[in-house]
Amino acid sequence: LQIDPNHMKALALAGGAAFERNDAAAALGYWIHARSLAPDGTEFARGLEMSIASARAALPAGAVPAGAAAGKPAANATVAPGLAG
Repeated sequence: LQIDPNHMKALALAGGAAFERNDAAAALGYWIHARSLAPDGTEFARGLEMSIASARAALPAGAVPAGAAAGKPAANATVAPGLAG
């Protein structure tokens, strides 16, 4: 993501890594960003929509992390070592 911050697959994988470490806010930011880039109606877009719903369900009621509405990862988001360039 340092090389290409709009790489859809890298964003999806970073969201998955964040979700696995129980950081739903960061996952939501990555997945919303990826969804904003994915072509409508594709299987990839549908998968991201399901992931976004899961991340939102994992957040406390009424919580909207900073950056998530804009489709950007949360400020404290990090890239998993295996995904880092």
